[in-house]
Amino acid sequence: MPALFLSIFLVMGSFAILLPSVMYVLANMGVSPSMSTPVLAGYSVAQFLAGPFWGRISDRHGRRPVLLVTLFGCAASYLAMALFAHSVVGVFTCFAVAGLFSGNSAVVYAAVTDLTGRENRARGMGFMGAGIGLAFTLGPALGAWLGGDHVADATLHAPALASAAASAIGLLVVGLSFRESLDRSGEQPDGTVGRIDAFRRIGTSPALTQMALMMLIFTIALAMMEPIMPLLTRDRFGWGPREMGQVFAYIGFVLVLVQGGLVGRLVKRFGEQALVRAGLVSMLFGLLALTFDTQKAGIFIGLTLTSIGGALFNTAMLALASHRATSGDRGLVMGAFQSMQSLGRSAGPLVTGYFYQIMHTLPLLAGAAGMALLIGWFLVLARKVALEDEETAA
Repeated sequence: MPALFLSIFLVMGSFAILLPSVMYVLANMGVSPSMSTPVLAGYSVAQFLAGPFWGRISDRHGRRPVLLVTLFGCAASYLAMALFAHSVVGVFTCFAVAGLFSGNSAVVYAAVTDLTGRENRARGMGFMGAGIGLAFTLGPALGAWLGGDHVADATLHAPALASAAASAIGLLVVGLSFRESLDRSGEQPDGTVGRIDAFRRIGTSPALTQMALMMLIFTIALAMMEPIMPLLTRDRFGWGPREMGQVFAYIGFVLVLVQGGLVGRLVKRFGEQALVRAGLVSMLFGLLALTFDTQKAGIFIGLTLTSIGGALFNTAMLALASHRATSGDRGLVMGAFQSMQSLGRSAGPLVTGYFYQIMHTLPLLAGAAGMALLIGWFLVLARKVALEDEETAA
Protein backbone atom coordinates (compact mmCIF):
# COMPACT_ATOMS: atom_id res chain seq x y z
CA MET A 1 0.00 0.00 0.00
CA PRO A 2 2.79 2.57 0.70
CA ALA A 3 4.13 2.09 -2.84
CA LEU A 4 0.67 2.76 -4.28
CA PHE A 5 0.36 5.87 -2.12
CA LEU A 6 3.70 7.17 -3.37
CA SER A 7 2.80 6.27 -6.94
CA ILE A 8 -0.43 8.24 -7.06
CA PHE A 9 1.15 11.07 -5.06
CA LEU A 10 3.96 11.45 -7.58
CA VAL A 11 1.73 11.08 -10.65
CA MET A 12 -0.71 13.73 -9.47
CA GLY A 13 2.07 15.84 -8.00
CA SER A 14 3.73 15.93 -11.43
CA PHE A 15 0.58 17.49 -12.84
CA ALA A 16 -0.03 19.76 -9.83
CA ILE A 17 3.43 21.32 -10.13
CA LEU A 18 2.33 22.91 -13.41
CA LEU A 19 -0.95 24.41 -12.19
CA PRO A 20 0.23 27.70 -10.64
CA SER A 21 1.82 28.91 -13.88
CA VAL A 22 0.17 27.20 -16.86
CA MET A 23 -2.81 29.57 -17.21
CA TYR A 24 -0.51 32.59 -17.02
CA VAL A 25 1.91 31.09 -19.55
CA LEU A 26 -0.97 30.57 -21.99
CA ALA A 27 -2.22 34.12 -21.35
CA ASN A 28 1.27 35.45 -22.11
CA MET A 29 1.13 33.54 -25.41
CA GLY A 30 -1.98 35.56 -26.28
CA VAL A 31 -4.49 32.79 -25.57
CA SER A 32 -7.94 33.92 -24.38
CA PRO A 33 -9.69 32.27 -21.39
CA SER A 34 -12.14 30.55 -23.75
CA MET A 35 -9.20 28.85 -25.51
CA SER A 36 -6.75 28.32 -22.63
CA THR A 37 -9.08 26.11 -20.60
CA PRO A 38 -9.56 23.67 -23.54
CA VAL A 39 -5.77 23.45 -23.87
CA LEU A 40 -5.57 22.34 -20.25
CA ALA A 41 -8.49 19.97 -20.85
CA GLY A 42 -6.32 17.98 -23.25
CA TYR A 43 -4.79 16.27 -20.22
CA SER A 44 -8.17 15.08 -18.97
CA VAL A 45 -9.48 14.10 -22.41
CA ALA A 46 -6.49 11.80 -22.76
CA GLN A 47 -7.09 10.38 -19.28
CA PHE A 48 -10.70 9.68 -20.28
CA LEU A 49 -9.55 7.70 -23.30
CA ALA A 50 -6.78 5.81 -21.52
CA GLY A 51 -8.18 5.02 -18.06
CA PRO A 52 -10.33 1.96 -18.91
CA PHE A 53 -7.64 0.68 -21.29
CA TRP A 54 -4.96 0.68 -18.60
CA GLY A 55 -7.43 -0.76 -16.08
CA ARG A 56 -8.36 -3.66 -18.36
CA ILE A 57 -4.76 -4.34 -19.36
CA SER A 58 -3.92 -4.55 -15.65
CA ASP A 59 -6.78 -7.03 -15.15
CA ARG A 60 -5.14 -9.28 -17.75
CA HIS A 61 -1.42 -8.77 -17.19
CA GLY A 62 -1.11 -7.41 -13.66
CA ARG A 63 -0.97 -4.03 -11.96
CA ARG A 64 2.81 -3.76 -11.63
CA PRO A 65 3.86 -3.88 -15.32
CA VAL A 66 1.18 -1.36 -16.29
CA LEU A 67 2.29 1.04 -13.55
CA LEU A 68 5.91 0.77 -14.70
CA VAL A 69 5.06 1.51 -18.34
CA THR A 70 2.78 4.45 -17.54
CA LEU A 71 5.15 6.08 -15.05
CA PHE A 72 7.93 5.94 -17.64
CA GLY A 73 5.55 7.57 -20.14
CA CYS A 74 4.69 10.33 -17.68
CA ALA A 75 8.35 11.12 -17.08
CA ALA A 76 9.08 11.25 -20.83
CA SER A 77 6.11 13.50 -21.61
CA TYR A 78 7.02 16.08 -18.94
CA LEU A 79 10.63 16.08 -20.10
CA ALA A 80 9.36 16.80 -23.62
CA MET A 81 7.27 19.66 -22.21
CA ALA A 82 10.33 21.21 -20.59
CA LEU A 83 12.34 20.95 -23.81
CA PHE A 84 9.85 21.59 -26.61
CA ALA A 85 6.64 23.22 -25.30
CA HIS A 86 7.30 26.74 -26.55
CA SER A 87 3.94 27.19 -28.29
CA VAL A 88 0.26 26.57 -27.63
CA VAL A 89 0.37 23.44 -29.78
CA GLY A 90 3.42 22.17 -27.90
CA VAL A 91 1.82 22.76 -24.50
CA PHE A 92 -1.39 21.05 -25.60
CA THR A 93 0.42 18.04 -27.09
CA CYS A 94 2.59 17.45 -24.04
CA PHE A 95 -0.36 17.76 -21.66
CA ALA A 96 -2.34 15.29 -23.78
CA VAL A 97 0.47 12.71 -23.85
CA ALA A 98 0.96 13.10 -20.09
CA GLY A 99 -2.77 12.55 -19.63
CA LEU A 100 -2.66 9.30 -21.60
CA PHE A 101 -0.13 7.82 -19.21
CA SER A 102 -1.71 9.42 -16.12
CA GLY A 103 -4.77 7.26 -16.74
CA ASN A 104 -2.89 4.79 -14.53
CA SER A 105 -4.78 6.09 -11.49
CA ALA A 106 -7.42 3.49 -12.42
CA VAL A 107 -4.75 0.82 -11.95
CA VAL A 108 -3.79 2.22 -8.55
CA TYR A 109 -7.40 2.11 -7.34
CA ALA A 110 -7.82 -1.39 -8.75
CA ALA A 111 -4.75 -2.48 -6.80
CA VAL A 112 -6.27 -0.99 -3.65
CA THR A 113 -9.38 -3.11 -4.17
CA ASP A 114 -7.11 -6.15 -4.57
CA LEU A 115 -5.51 -5.50 -1.20
CA THR A 116 -8.51 -4.45 0.91
CA GLY A 117 -11.67 -6.17 2.04
CA ARG A 118 -15.14 -4.66 1.79
CA GLU A 119 -15.01 -3.20 5.30
CA ASN A 120 -11.71 -1.40 4.66
CA ARG A 121 -12.34 -0.41 1.04
CA ALA A 122 -13.30 3.22 1.71
CA ARG A 123 -10.36 3.61 4.08
CA GLY A 124 -8.00 2.36 1.37
CA MET A 125 -9.57 4.70 -1.18
CA GLY A 126 -9.25 7.54 1.31
CA PHE A 127 -5.58 6.72 1.78
CA MET A 128 -5.04 7.12 -1.96
CA GLY A 129 -7.11 10.30 -1.88
CA ALA A 130 -4.79 11.60 0.82
CA GLY A 131 -1.92 10.98 -1.57
CA ILE A 132 -3.69 13.13 -4.16
CA GLY A 133 -4.33 15.78 -1.52
CA LEU A 134 -0.69 15.79 -0.50
CA ALA A 135 0.26 16.09 -4.17
CA PHE A 136 -1.90 19.18 -4.46
CA THR A 137 -0.30 20.58 -1.31
CA LEU A 138 3.38 20.16 -2.14
CA GLY A 139 3.13 20.19 -5.94
CA PRO A 140 1.70 23.69 -6.36
CA ALA A 141 4.02 25.06 -3.67
CA LEU A 142 7.02 23.79 -5.62
CA GLY A 143 5.50 24.85 -8.94
CA ALA A 144 4.82 28.37 -7.68
CA TRP A 145 8.45 28.71 -6.59
CA LEU A 146 9.74 27.43 -9.94
CA GLY A 147 7.14 29.08 -12.19
CA GLY A 148 8.07 32.76 -11.74
CA ASP A 149 7.34 35.57 -9.32
CA HIS A 150 4.85 37.48 -11.48
CA VAL A 151 2.35 36.89 -14.25
CA ALA A 152 4.63 38.45 -16.86
CA ASP A 153 7.54 36.03 -16.24
CA ALA A 154 5.54 32.82 -15.69
CA THR A 155 7.26 29.74 -17.15
CA LEU A 156 6.69 26.00 -17.58
CA HIS A 157 10.33 25.01 -18.18
CA ALA A 158 11.52 24.49 -14.60
CA PRO A 159 8.17 23.13 -13.32
CA ALA A 160 8.06 20.58 -16.16
CA LEU A 161 11.57 19.37 -15.33
CA ALA A 162 10.46 18.90 -11.72
CA SER A 163 7.40 16.98 -12.95
CA ALA A 164 9.59 14.67 -15.02
CA ALA A 165 11.81 14.03 -12.00
CA ALA A 166 8.79 13.25 -9.79
CA SER A 167 7.45 10.71 -12.30
CA ALA A 168 10.87 9.10 -12.59
CA ILE A 169 11.01 8.72 -8.80
CA GLY A 170 7.59 7.06 -8.96
CA LEU A 171 8.95 4.61 -11.53
CA LEU A 172 11.79 3.69 -9.18
CA VAL A 173 9.43 3.30 -6.21
CA VAL A 174 7.13 0.90 -8.06
CA GLY A 175 10.01 -0.99 -9.63
CA LEU A 176 11.79 -1.55 -6.34
CA SER A 177 9.04 -1.96 -3.76
CA PHE A 178 5.65 -2.89 -5.28
CA ARG A 179 4.75 -6.55 -5.53
CA GLU A 180 1.97 -7.68 -7.83
CA SER A 181 -1.41 -7.38 -6.09
CA LEU A 182 -3.64 -9.16 -8.64
CA ASP A 183 -4.70 -12.66 -7.63
CA ARG A 184 -4.80 -14.64 -10.88
CA SER A 185 -6.46 -17.64 -9.23
CA GLY A 186 -9.86 -15.94 -9.14
CA GLU A 187 -12.18 -14.75 -11.91
CA GLN A 188 -10.31 -13.92 -15.11
CA PRO A 189 -11.36 -11.19 -17.51
CA ASP A 190 -12.19 -11.94 -21.11
CA GLY A 191 -9.92 -10.88 -23.92
CA THR A 192 -11.54 -7.54 -24.72
CA VAL A 193 -9.83 -4.34 -23.74
CA GLY A 194 -10.94 -0.74 -23.96
CA ARG A 195 -13.27 2.05 -23.07
CA ILE A 196 -16.29 0.47 -24.83
CA ASP A 197 -15.87 -2.70 -22.76
CA ALA A 198 -15.70 -0.66 -19.57
CA PHE A 199 -18.96 1.16 -20.31
CA ARG A 200 -20.59 -2.08 -21.44
CA ARG A 201 -19.76 -3.56 -18.03
CA ILE A 202 -21.11 -0.47 -16.24
CA GLY A 203 -24.25 -0.63 -18.38
CA THR A 204 -25.13 -4.10 -17.06
CA SER A 205 -25.94 -2.52 -13.68
CA PRO A 206 -28.49 0.34 -13.51
CA ALA A 207 -27.04 1.42 -10.15
CA LEU A 208 -23.48 1.56 -11.50
CA THR A 209 -24.70 3.46 -14.56
CA GLN A 210 -26.31 6.12 -12.41
CA MET A 211 -23.30 6.33 -10.10
CA ALA A 212 -21.03 6.83 -13.11
CA LEU A 213 -23.25 9.62 -14.47
CA MET A 214 -23.26 11.27 -11.05
CA MET A 215 -19.47 11.09 -10.98
CA LEU A 216 -19.42 12.77 -14.39
CA ILE A 217 -21.73 15.65 -13.40
CA PHE A 218 -19.92 16.22 -10.10
CA THR A 219 -16.54 16.34 -11.83
CA ILE A 220 -17.82 18.73 -14.49
CA ALA A 221 -18.88 21.14 -11.74
CA LEU A 222 -15.49 20.81 -10.06
CA ALA A 223 -13.69 21.24 -13.38
CA MET A 224 -15.62 24.43 -14.13
CA MET A 225 -14.39 25.88 -10.85
CA GLU A 226 -10.70 24.92 -10.82
CA PRO A 227 -9.41 26.42 -14.11
CA ILE A 228 -10.98 29.83 -13.50
CA MET A 229 -9.54 30.28 -10.00
CA PRO A 230 -6.28 31.84 -11.30
CA LEU A 231 -8.32 34.18 -13.52
CA LEU A 232 -10.92 34.98 -10.85
CA THR A 233 -8.35 35.77 -8.18
CA ARG A 234 -6.29 37.77 -10.68
CA ASP A 235 -9.31 39.89 -11.61
CA ARG A 236 -10.58 40.26 -8.03
CA PHE A 237 -7.32 40.65 -6.10
CA GLY A 238 -4.46 40.89 -8.64
CA TRP A 239 -2.93 37.55 -7.60
CA GLY A 240 -0.23 35.75 -9.60
CA PRO A 241 1.61 32.37 -9.60
CA ARG A 242 2.94 32.69 -6.04
CA GLU A 243 -0.48 33.39 -4.55
CA MET A 244 -2.08 30.62 -6.60
CA GLY A 245 0.57 28.23 -5.31
CA GLN A 246 -0.61 29.04 -1.79
CA VAL A 247 -4.24 28.53 -2.83
CA PHE A 248 -3.60 25.11 -4.36
CA ALA A 249 -1.46 24.13 -1.38
CA TYR A 250 -4.32 25.03 0.95
CA ILE A 251 -6.73 22.91 -1.10
CA GLY A 252 -4.30 20.01 -0.88
CA PHE A 253 -3.96 20.44 2.89
CA VAL A 254 -7.73 20.14 3.30
CA LEU A 255 -7.79 17.04 1.08
CA VAL A 256 -5.04 15.38 3.12
CA LEU A 257 -6.82 16.19 6.38
CA VAL A 258 -10.17 14.83 5.23
CA GLN A 259 -9.10 11.82 3.16
CA GLY A 260 -6.10 10.84 5.20
CA GLY A 261 -7.50 11.26 8.68
CA LEU A 262 -11.31 11.44 8.62
CA VAL A 263 -12.84 9.40 5.80
CA GLY A 264 -12.13 5.98 7.29
CA ARG A 265 -13.64 6.95 10.65
CA LEU A 266 -16.61 8.70 9.09
CA VAL A 267 -17.45 5.70 6.89
CA LYS A 268 -17.44 3.35 9.87
CA ARG A 269 -19.74 5.66 11.81
CA PHE A 270 -22.10 6.96 9.14
CA GLY A 271 -21.66 4.76 6.05
CA GLU A 272 -20.63 5.57 2.48
CA GLN A 273 -24.03 6.81 1.34
CA ALA A 274 -24.09 9.43 4.10
CA LEU A 275 -20.67 10.66 3.01
CA VAL A 276 -21.82 11.01 -0.59
CA ARG A 277 -24.76 13.16 0.56
CA ALA A 278 -22.52 15.26 2.81
CA GLY A 279 -20.04 15.76 -0.02
CA LEU A 280 -22.74 17.03 -2.37
CA VAL A 281 -24.12 19.49 0.20
CA SER A 282 -20.65 20.77 1.09
CA MET A 283 -19.81 21.26 -2.59
CA LEU A 284 -23.06 23.18 -3.17
CA PHE A 285 -22.44 25.65 -0.36
CA GLY A 286 -18.78 26.01 -1.29
CA LEU A 287 -19.62 27.03 -4.85
CA LEU A 288 -22.20 29.51 -3.58
CA ALA A 289 -19.62 31.02 -1.20
CA LEU A 290 -17.13 31.47 -4.05
CA THR A 291 -19.86 33.09 -6.13
CA PHE A 292 -21.27 35.63 -3.70
CA ASP A 293 -18.49 36.33 -1.18
CA THR A 294 -15.97 38.50 -3.00
CA GLN A 295 -13.62 39.01 -0.03
CA LYS A 296 -10.33 37.13 0.30
CA ALA A 297 -11.66 35.25 3.33
CA GLY A 298 -14.64 34.14 1.23
CA ILE A 299 -12.31 32.50 -1.28
CA PHE A 300 -10.84 30.27 1.41
CA ILE A 301 -14.23 29.50 2.96
CA GLY A 302 -15.52 28.44 -0.44
CA LEU A 303 -12.39 26.41 -1.21
CA THR A 304 -12.59 24.68 2.18
CA LEU A 305 -16.17 23.57 1.54
CA THR A 306 -15.55 22.49 -2.06
CA SER A 307 -12.40 20.58 -1.06
CA ILE A 308 -14.26 18.75 1.71
CA GLY A 309 -17.11 18.05 -0.68
CA GLY A 310 -14.83 16.64 -3.34
CA ALA A 311 -12.92 14.48 -0.85
CA LEU A 312 -16.05 12.97 0.66
CA PHE A 313 -17.95 12.43 -2.59
CA ASN A 314 -15.15 10.95 -4.67
CA THR A 315 -13.88 8.59 -1.98
CA ALA A 316 -17.31 7.31 -0.95
CA MET A 317 -18.65 6.98 -4.50
CA LEU A 318 -15.61 5.00 -5.67
CA ALA A 319 -15.99 2.70 -2.67
CA LEU A 320 -19.69 2.17 -3.44
CA ALA A 321 -18.84 1.34 -7.06
CA SER A 322 -16.07 -1.09 -6.07
CA HIS A 323 -18.53 -3.09 -3.96
CA ARG A 324 -20.51 -3.87 -7.11
CA ALA A 325 -17.46 -5.12 -9.05
CA THR A 326 -16.14 -8.69 -9.15
CA SER A 327 -12.52 -9.68 -8.60
CA GLY A 328 -12.15 -10.19 -12.35
CA ASP A 329 -13.31 -6.74 -13.45
CA ARG A 330 -12.25 -4.35 -10.69
CA GLY A 331 -9.70 -2.69 -12.93
CA LEU A 332 -12.30 -2.27 -15.65
CA VAL A 333 -14.91 -0.78 -13.30
CA MET A 334 -12.40 1.52 -11.60
CA GLY A 335 -11.15 2.50 -15.05
CA ALA A 336 -14.68 3.39 -16.14
CA PHE A 337 -15.22 5.61 -13.10
CA GLN A 338 -11.80 7.20 -13.50
CA SER A 339 -12.78 7.75 -17.12
CA MET A 340 -15.95 9.54 -15.99
CA GLN A 341 -13.81 11.80 -13.84
CA SER A 342 -11.49 12.46 -16.77
CA LEU A 343 -14.42 13.16 -19.09
CA GLY A 344 -15.79 15.61 -16.54
CA ARG A 345 -12.42 17.33 -16.24
CA SER A 346 -12.41 17.56 -20.04
CA ALA A 347 -15.98 18.80 -20.54
CA GLY A 348 -15.83 21.37 -17.75
CA PRO A 349 -12.86 23.38 -19.10
CA LEU A 350 -14.24 23.26 -22.64
CA VAL A 351 -17.11 25.56 -21.62
CA THR A 352 -15.88 27.29 -18.47
CA GLY A 353 -13.65 29.80 -20.29
CA TYR A 354 -16.58 30.82 -22.50
CA PHE A 355 -18.86 31.05 -19.47
CA TYR A 356 -16.24 33.16 -17.67
CA GLN A 357 -16.15 35.67 -20.51
CA ILE A 358 -19.95 36.02 -20.31
CA MET A 359 -19.97 36.46 -16.51
CA HIS A 360 -17.13 35.68 -14.13
CA THR A 361 -19.30 33.74 -11.71
CA LEU A 362 -21.36 31.82 -14.31
CA PRO A 363 -19.20 28.63 -14.10
CA LEU A 364 -19.70 28.58 -10.33
CA LEU A 365 -23.46 29.08 -10.60
CA ALA A 366 -23.73 26.32 -13.18
CA GLY A 367 -21.81 23.99 -10.87
CA ALA A 368 -24.08 24.84 -7.94
CA ALA A 369 -27.13 24.00 -10.07
CA GLY A 370 -25.54 20.64 -10.87
CA MET A 371 -25.05 19.92 -7.16
CA ALA A 372 -28.69 20.66 -6.41
CA LEU A 373 -29.68 18.18 -9.13
CA LEU A 374 -27.36 15.48 -7.77
CA ILE A 375 -28.62 15.80 -4.21
CA GLY A 376 -32.17 14.93 -5.26
CA TRP A 377 -31.00 12.23 -7.68
CA PHE A 378 -28.82 10.47 -5.11
CA LEU A 379 -31.59 10.42 -2.51
CA VAL A 380 -33.75 8.49 -4.97
CA LEU A 381 -30.90 6.19 -6.05
CA ALA A 382 -29.80 5.39 -2.49
CA ARG A 383 -33.28 4.21 -1.59
CA LYS A 384 -33.45 2.01 -4.69
CA VAL A 385 -29.99 0.50 -4.11
CA ALA A 386 -30.83 -0.26 -0.49
CA LEU A 387 -33.94 -2.17 -1.60
CA GLU A 388 -31.96 -4.11 -4.22
CA ASP A 389 -29.32 -5.06 -1.65
CA GLU A 390 -32.01 -6.25 0.76
CA GLU A 391 -33.58 -8.43 -1.96
CA THR A 392 -30.16 -9.87 -2.88
CA ALA A 393 -29.38 -10.67 0.75
CA ALA A 394 -32.75 -12.37 1.16
